[in-house]
Amino acid sequence: MFRTLELSERKTVLSFDSGCLVVSGNDDRGGYVLLDELDAVILMEPAVRISGVLLAELANRRIPLIVCDRRYLPSGLLCPLYREGREFFHVMEHQLRAAKPLRKRLWRSIVCAKIAGQSANLKVFRSDRSLERMSRLVCSGDSSNLEASAAHRYWSGLGLFPRRDRMADNANGMFNYVYTVLYAAVARRICSAGLNPHIGLHHRNQDNPFCLASDLMEPFRPYGDSVVLTLLRDDPDRWRLTPDRKAELMRGLHGIRLSCNGKSLGLFDAVGRMVISYKHALEKNDADLLILPRMLGDE
Repeated sequence: MFRTLELSERKTVLSFDSGCLVVSGNDDRGGYVLLDELDAVILMEPAVRISGVLLAELANRRIPLIVCDRRYLPSGLLCPLYREGREFFHVMEHQLRAAKPLRKRLWRSIVCAKIAGQSANLKVFRSDRSLERMSRLVCSGDSSNLEASAAHRYWSGLGLFPRRDRMADNANGMFNYVYTVLYAAVARRICSAGLNPHIGLHHRNQDNPFCLASDLMEPFRPYGDSVVLTLLRDDPDRWRLTPDRKAELMRGLHGIRLSCNGKSLGLFDAVGRMVISYKHALEKNDADLLILPRMLGDE
């Protein structure tokens, strides 16, 4: 069973010993992880220290090392230069050469999943079924731009922002916080899968180094929305984004269970599953290989 190791505590020291990644430096709390069990290592905290020997071993074993900045977005990627390092460029070639019909079918699937999630939120929080049919009307490449039409109907139906006042600004801050967490999570998984984050599917912007993250996070936005909407419903007088509120939002995100191809996964595991399936879809030129999240019971 391969796994991604994320390290977020300051003063952590990483080294190599007898085929293992050794974690130490935090109040005598440490551990060992077999390198053969890892598919990626992500340094969430820039203050983590790592030995040169471990860096070489990670490169030799084709295990990507992603370094994140203070916003938890990837700022660097260690990629092998020789032999197995060619896989990185092989994957990038598939991204660059993806045929337009494939890209359009993939984008249609992503938009359908996003609208289906928005429809579920409207039904749960406003007893509004106006978006139920729209996800089935999306054309290849969303040529009719139903994503934008659905978004307008979705936010109007939620009725959270009828005017620009302090309460609306505070609620908007909570949504933005959740989106930032999701965006960073998708960006990290993209890098750990060996995909080039700059090569987007639908978003194209030379000033955005994570165009692909902007694309692949879209189906997860409604699940982030549901966490915020639940807090606002349960405690309507506390809309300000405080540290305690952030902790509540993170607990809500970690508590979400989604169905991915018939398997129940946590939200962040579902992100990883979707990113890997996107890579496979490009390699096999088959949009049906993309595994998108759904609420449990909706399949």
